[in-house]
Amino acid sequence: MRVITLIFGFLISLNMFGNEQLGKINDPDGYTNVREKPTTKSKVLFKILDTEYFYYESSEIENWCRVTNMNGRSGFMHQSRIENLSEFIINGKTYQSNESQLKVRTKRIGNTEIKISQIKNPKSYCDAYIEITSNKIKKFKYEFIEALGGSAGIAFLENIVPNHILIVKHGDYDGRTIIVSENGQITEVAGGSVSELIDNKYLINLAECDLGYCGFSIYDILQEKIVFNYETEFELYQFKDQIIFDLDYDNGKDYHLFDFDKKEFEKLEIKENIENNYYKQTINYELEKGCLCY
Repeated sequence: MRVITLIFGFLISLNMFGNEQLGKINDPDGYTNVREKPTTKSKVLFKILDTEYFYYESSEIENWCRVTNMNGRSGFMHQSRIENLSEFIINGKTYQSNESQLKVRTKRIGNTEIKISQIKNPKSYCDAYIEITSNKIKKFKYEFIEALGGSAGIAFLENIVPNHILIVKHGDYDGRTIIVSENGQITEVAGGSVSELIDNKYLINLAECDLGYCGFSIYDILQEKIVFNYETEFELYQFKDQIIFDLDYDNGKDYHLFDFDKKEFEKLEIKENIENNYYKQTINYELEKGCLCY
C-alpha cells in the first residue's frame, strides 16, 4: 500500500508541470538568448548554453516558447532554437522525458565546482549524481532513493557552516552528508541529519536508523576532518540546553554528555524525567530549493 501511495503521489506531481517539455538549444553559436518578452527586440534576461537542459512550453505568441532553466529563471525563446528531448542520459543511464523530471544544480566554493543532477522517476523514485571538481574530479552516485521520513533528494546547505558547503542526501535510512570546504577538501559521512554547530567549530552528523540514531560523527571545521566517530545505537535528548546521550537505552537510562574538547563521553546523573525533551534542534534544510523528488 505504501508503494502504491508513493507512485500515485509521484504521478500527481508530474501532472503539476502541465505541458512542460525537456529541451536543449539548437544554435550554432553554442548559446541562445532568453528574452523578457516574445520578440527579438526585447531585453535579454540570460543565456542558455548548449550544455544545459531546460524546460519549455508553448506561449500565446506563435513560434515563441516560455522556457525555465534549472535555476528557476524564466523567459522567452524562439521555437526554432529549441530541440525537444524524448530521452536524456545522466551518468550512463537513460531516462524517458515523458516519465522523468530532471533538475541540475551547480554551486561553487573557492576553486571547487559542484554539480548535482537529480531525476524523479517512477522506476527508482529518485536518482542523484554528484560531481565535484577541484584539482581532481570526485563522483557520488545515489540511486533508488525512496521517500522515507517525508522527503527524498539532495539539498544544499550554504552559509550555515563557515567556509563550507554541505550536500545532504535525504531518503531511505541511509542518509549521507558530503562536506566540501573552501580549500577543496571533500569529506563524506553517514547521516542526513546535521545538528547545529557547537562552539562554531564542531559539526555533528547524525546517522538515523529504525528506532532512532545508530551513530554520529564530529567534523572539525577548522581542521577540515572527522575527529570522532561513534557507531552504536543511542537515543538523543535536549535537557536544559545540553545535548544528552542515552547510550544504553534498552537497559534503563545511561545518560552522558559529550566533551567536544576531550572527544569523550562523561557520565551524567539526571533524576528528572527527560522523555518528552527529545533533541530535535537540527539545521533547517533548503528542501524547496534543494530536494527534487519528494
